Amino acid sequence: MKNFLIGTAAVVCALSFASCNEKARLASEVEGTWSAAPSSLANNTSGDYTVIDTYTFTRDASGGEGGSVMITGMLNGVMASTHPVLSLDQPISTSVSGTATITGTWKAVDDDEIAVMLDPTSLKVTVNPVEMVLTSNILTDATANKPEEMSASVADKAKMEFERVLRPYYTRINHLDDVKVKDGTILKYEIGDRDYSMMRQGQAGK
Repeated sequence: MKNFLIGTAAVVCALSFASCNEKARLASEVEGTWSAAPSSLANNTSGDYTVIDTYTFTRDASGGEGGSVMITGMLNGVMASTHPVLSLDQPISTSVSGTATITGTWKAVDDDEIAVMLDPTSLKVTVNPVEMVLTSNILTDATANKPEEMSASVADKAKMEFERVLRPYYTRINHLDDVKVKDGTILKYEIGDRDYSMMRQGQAGK
């Protein structure tokens, strides 16, 4: 019986060690910066918004199975709205752009699975009023006379719209399944049975 228990313990330890090695291997392959393809955030009466995400996976100093993650999104969209500064609620179509960042932690939990824990309170969205393009069916003196007020007001609206569509978009990123790194340059994975891929930016682990 004693020999059986010792043998069983040895097998369990060996399997546990192999599992840890596989998770550490996956973490080392994923570590670094990856750029995703454009993703649609919304396309409805309120506007049409897209994001291009860049993921940066950083491992703990111990070089273990996970660490911190930052996602930086390049935002673009066309927002449909009315403008409250004008005496009449004039329809406005606005091309907007900006950036979003959200941070959290990640950990390889199997040889092809990664758990991602993003902090929703860390979401930050920035919209630059200077880069906006405002168009309307009717041009009035009021529009021309108040460009700063118009830009600031529409930029605030765009920021709120981006935050509204980004929260559920990033919330869904909590588990990456079937994770594979091809040739060290392509990261493939699934979220909810949907396939995704990203390209490595820079060197591995940088």
